[in-house]
Amino acid sequence: MFCPKCGMQIPDDSAFCHHCGQPVNSQPGSNQQYSNYNPYQQPYAQTVAQPQGSQKVVDKLKSAGSSPLFLIAVIAFSLAIVISLITSVYTSTSSDFADTIMILASKFGVDYDIYSTFTTASVASSIFSAVMSSLPSIIVAIGLWLTYSSAISKNNRMKTSGLTLVKVIMVFYMVMLDILFGICEIIFLISSVAATSYGVDDGTTILLVVFNILIIAIIAFINVYYAFIIKSINTAKRVATTGVASDKVSSFVGVLCFISAIGTALTLIANLIFYATASSFTFAADEFGDVLSIIMDYYYSTDLMLLTLLELAMTLTADLCFGILIFKFRGSMRKLIASENEE
Repeated sequence: MFCPKCGMQIPDDSAFCHHCGQPVNSQPGSNQQYSNYNPYQQPYAQTVAQPQGSQKVVDKLKSAGSSPLFLIAVIAFSLAIVISLITSVYTSTSSDFADTIMILASKFGVDYDIYSTFTTASVASSIFSAVMSSLPSIIVAIGLWLTYSSAISKNNRMKTSGLTLVKVIMVFYMVMLDILFGICEIIFLISSVAATSYGVDDGTTILLVVFNILIIAIIAFINVYYAFIIKSINTAKRVATTGVASDKVSSFVGVLCFISAIGTALTLIANLIFYATASSFTFAADEFGDVLSIIMDYYYSTDLMLLTLLELAMTLTADLCFGILIFKFRGSMRKLIASENEE
């Protein structure tokens, strides 16, 4: 006969389906003394015992992910991406931008037809490149929103699909950096061979070597930063899935969030000062000075400046919130570990 629930074929004298555990009607002549015993349903009824206090650990993670601080950080991060896209589209399509480019083109004697063709192609390519360059950040934002959604859910456990999305993008960034490193080394090798062939002086050769070392150091530092982000994500995922407290969240990432916030704050202040004093700027009365004057008039007399300030403000907010969250979560995990050790 067949199970009425899962449809799998079972022996005619079965009291229970051995595929899904569903009770079935006993057939005549079957052994009734075991009719109340279901050996196949027992595995489904069992639950895996969690370590003592594991739910408290997961609750701490959910509390961090559902906190107003995390929500503010995610909103600010998402708005920064949106404003960046709007800025790119605005820059490419605004009449002010077109007029500025036309003035600059006329300064250098560029024919109007050439300018028109270039502008049309430039608008399309600018919008496309803006969307594609923002795609990894958009995926990170989606991952952060998924994490927040999982944290505020009433489920005792916390899904980690959002954290996995963020981790994938961090790995992608590391791969791109490694590719960039390879390209830089190829360029350096070609430059070194060319310098040797043309008998370039030692000073230029030393300058090339120093520049190459600087590029290597910057790429290595950024790679380390992404590696620590991945380590912190893995820690959060392990806490969510095992319920075991861990303080292996990188304080290095938190410190860099604060450093980034300071840098963004200084940039924001500098832009505000430049915006307030832009009308008093004077440039040399030559062709280069005229070009700078046209660019400054465009940048500081349109909505572009406002968009730039908003983007910087959102980035500053996100950096601060993420930095505070990292140290707060690290501290809460250490307290749980200490309390468990005392017990």
